[in-house]
Amino acid sequence: MDHQPILLLKEAINAHGGLERWRLFKGVASTIVTGGGLWDIKRVKLLRTPRRVTSEFRRQWTRETPFGEPGLTMTWTPLHVEIADSKGTIIEQRDNGRDSFDRSFDGRWDQLNLAYFNGYAMWIYHAAPWVLAEPSYEAREIAPIAHEGESLRGLAAR
Repeated sequence: MDHQPILLLKEAINAHGGLERWRLFKGVASTIVTGGGLWDIKRVKLLRTPRRVTSEFRRQWTRETPFGEPGLTMTWTPLHVEIADSKGTIIEQRDNGRDSFDRSFDGRWDQLNLAYFNGYAMWIYHAAPWVLAEPSYEAREIAPIAHEGESLRGLAAR
C-alpha cells in the first residue's frame, strides 16, 4: 500500500521541493549559531560561534561540531549520544539520553543533556516536513488556531 500524506503535509512537502526530490538525498548540513533564553534557564554554557550540524534522513542521526568548545564533536542517535575530542576519543557518552532529562521548567542540564537535545532538535529541523510522510510516521491535520487575525493550520504527528 502506498503511503499518501494528508493534504496539509503534502502542501508543505511540495513547497519544499517534493517528496520524490527529497528521497534523492542522504541528508543535509547547516551552519548554525544558537541563542535565546532556554540556555540560561537550563544553565548550560553555549558559545555563540558557528557550528556545523549534519543530519541523515534515512536514520535518526546528527553530528555537531564544534560542540561546547573547539575540537569537540557531538554525535546523536535516539538511543546514544556522545562527545568526542578531535582524535575521535569519546570523552562523555550516554545511552537512552531522553531518560536523563530533568523535565521541570528550571531543571539543570549537563553537556550530554544539551547534546541529546541539540541532536534530536536539529534532526527534526533538518528532516521535517518530509520524514512525516514516511510510513513509520502518523500525521493528521488538527483544528486551525487564530493568531493575529489569521487562521493557522497545524499537524499532529506521531
